[in-house]
Amino acid sequence: MKQDTMSMASSIESRVPFLDHKLVEWAAGLAPGLKLRGMTGKAVVRAAAAARLPRELVGGPKRGFLVPIGEWLRGSHGRRLMEETALGDAGAPVLDHGTIRRIWDRHRSGHDETARLWRVLAFRLWQTDTLPRMGALAGAGKGARTG
Repeated sequence: MKQDTMSMASSIESRVPFLDHKLVEWAAGLAPGLKLRGMTGKAVVRAAAAARLPRELVGGPKRGFLVPIGEWLRGSHGRRLMEETALGDAGAPVLDHGTIRRIWDRHRSGHDETARLWRVLAFRLWQTDTLPRMGALAGAGKGARTG
C-alpha cells in the first residue's frame, strides 16, 4: 500500500504484472465496454479473477498489502541489520542508545515496536550510507569546478 502510494505520488507505474508489454497491447485493443462496467474499473481483470478466487475477494474493497517488517526484524537478516546499523554506538550521538536497546528488547520479546524501530533503522541507514555519499558527491562537485 505504501509503495503504491509513493509510486503514484511520483507518477510511476510499478504494478509489475500490468507492465508486460504483450498484456498492455492486448488490453489496449479491447473495446471500452470490456474495460469499464459502470463505475467499476478493471472489469476484465475482475472477470478473470472471479473464475479463480472467492467472491468476497473479487467483489470486496481494495486492500493494501502490508509488508511484515516486524517479523522480518525478528528474523536473522533483520536482526543482524538492526544490531549492526541501528544499535551500534559509533556515529550516532543524536540517538539515545539505551532507549533504542529497550525498544529493541521489547520488540524481540513479542511487543510490536515495528514503527519506532523502522524509523531508527531508516535514520541510521540514511546517516551511515546516504549522507556520506551525498557529501562525497558535493565534494566531487566542488573539485570539478574551475575558476
